[in-house]
Amino acid sequence: MRRKIMQFGIPLVLIGVAASAEAQQHGNPVYLSPSHGTGLSINADVAKGLNDASGKTLYFGGRAVLGVSRIVISAGAGSISFDDVLAPGAESEIAFGGNVSVNIFDLPAAPVAIGVFAGVGTLSEAGTTLTTIPAGAVISISPPTPGASIEVWAAPGIRHFRVSGFSNTEFAVSGGLNLGLPMGLGFHVAADWVNSSGSSPLIVGGGAHYQFSIPGL
Repeated sequence: MRRKIMQFGIPLVLIGVAASAEAQQHGNPVYLSPSHGTGLSINADVAKGLNDASGKTLYFGGRAVLGVSRIVISAGAGSISFDDVLAPGAESEIAFGGNVSVNIFDLPAAPVAIGVFAGVGTLSEAGTTLTTIPAGAVISISPPTPGASIEVWAAPGIRHFRVSGFSNTEFAVSGGLNLGLPMGLGFHVAADWVNSSGSSPLIVGGGAHYQFSIPGL
């Protein structure tokens, strides 16, 4: 499968970007948290595509994440720019997206949670829309830590993407770590990898977040 196509009159690596496992915004890794808990968190993200297959994108954006019982809903937007060598003349674009995860199982004797997730990410320009639909399972481990919360998670699944009438589905895996500190402040990191024919996009990212409690939830 070719990873470089002509788009906007310049050779953007749009297929690689669309296949790079964004559950939120294109260019940003999947972020999941089965043990997010009840409340609203505001997230600031930065991410970088590490190889040619990812488009070597640079991403800055934000997300709002709402946890209600066992359901966690995420939505946000951000600016994505492309490597000048791979896509000369490319301008920054705005990407939108979100996901929903459901915690379906907790191990009573261990700090382990298992859930499922699905999402969508879109990026549009000049009448062309890139759409990524990820889905899969997520497992997290939250060891007891005094004064802080640590959650390590992994999410194997599929990524279905579509652009200009072309579509494909690939296996992908995401993983990351969420760190929560007292008073609501926290930090997060994540990585996405797609097992794609001829090229395997890899994106890493991180950022900070602040979680608020919502009375009545």
